[in-house]
Amino acid sequence: MVFETLGKNLYKFIDANNYYGFSLHSIQKIAYQCMIALKFLHERMRITHTDLKPENILFKVDGSRKVRDPD
Repeated sequence: MVFETLGKNLYKFIDANNYYGFSLHSIQKIAYQCMIALKFLHERMRITHTDLKPENILFKVDGSRKVRDPD
């Protein structure tokens, strides 16, 4: 499998912020995107993610180049 380039995971992001809290807006955005991803996995792919933790939530790197399949 080939994936786009991803950045820090949520745990490293929290650690880099010295374990201070985040704004409610930021938390809502992260939670919403996680729920959308989990809904997709469950409904479309019939997959249940059983290891949800901050280390497994990865952020996308802005401006990264995507690798495309030539076919």
